[in-house]
Parts: sequence; C-alpha cells; structure tokens
Amino acid sequence: MTQGAELGRDWLALQRELQNSLEAQKRQAVLVEKLQAKVVQYRNRYQELQQSQEFSLSRGELELEKALRKLEEEQQRCGSLAAVNSLLREDLAQTQESNKLLGEDIHKLTTDWSSAIQELERKEEEWRAEREVYKGHIQGERSRLLRLWTEVVTFHRHFNELKTATERYRSSILHHTAELTDPLYYTTQES
Repeated sequence: MTQGAELGRDWLALQRELQNSLEAQKRQAVLVEKLQAKVVQYRNRYQELQQSQEFSLSRGELELEKALRKLEEEQQRCGSLAAVNSLLREDLAQTQESNKLLGEDIHKLTTDWSSAIQELERKEEEWRAEREVYKGHIQGERSRLLRLWTEVVTFHRHFNELKTATERYRSSILHHTAELTDPLYYTTQES
C-alpha cells in the first residue's frame, strides 16, 4: 500500500511539473510573440527611418541583430521546454500505467483476501461443530465410565459382602463340623 501511495505522490508531482512546464512554455510563447512583434516593429521602424534618412544604418542594424539574437535564444529555450514537456508526458504515461497495474493488483489481493477470510470463517465454523460433537461424545463417554465405575464399586462391595458372608458360613460349618467330629474323635480314641 505504501508503494501505491508513493506512486500516487510521484504522479501528482509529475502532473505539477507538467503543469508548470506548460505554463512556462505558454509564457515563452507569449514572449516569443512579443519579440517577433518587436522585430517586426523594428523592421518597420527601420524601413521608415531608412526612407526618411533620419536613422543611421549601423545603429539600426545593431538593434535588429540584438533583437534577432534574443529571438533565437528564446526559441531555443522554448525548444528545450518542449523537450522537457515531452519527457514529463512520457513519465506521466508510465506512471499512469504503473498505477493501473497496481490498482489491478490491489483489486486481486482484495478479492483473494476476502476469499481467504470466507474460507477461514467456514473452517472455523466446521471446527466449532466438530468440537461440539467431540464434546458431546466425551461427555457421553465420561457418563458411561462413571456409570461403569459405580457398577464396579457396587459389585466390589457386594463381592466383599458375599465373601464375608461366605467366610462366616464356612466358619460356622467348620465349627459345626468340629463339634460333630470332636465327640466322634474322642469316641474312636477311647475304643
């Protein structure tokens, strides 16, 4: 974006230079016209004076030569300004072409950026949906594990109760067996 701004400033500077050059060229053209008018005036005056014999020939020639030299210098300056003006126009055309290409690039980048944002939003929405599904799945698994653990703990408690009851019953049977077998044992020992 900074390069586009710089090109915009360069383009404005070139336009100002072109405008200034055009104005200078117009002033030069007006000056050349004035000088040409002066030359014509001097020529006319020279011819009038020559006819009336009031003007010396050498002085008129010097003034005419000065005016012609001045006219030639102004024409050369005008030619230089025209060349500068032509270069500035070429630079302006190149800058306008560069601005056009940059504008196209900016438009393409903006389009790509918008597409990327839309794709990102779509992916984010998919991710949220997947997260909700996984969250529900994990919550379901957690509940199932909790129920299973509760059943294991309950089973363990029942098993311990059954084990304890079985041990009591076994002890009771051993005790009854011992009571029954003790008298038999003593009876067999005595015989």
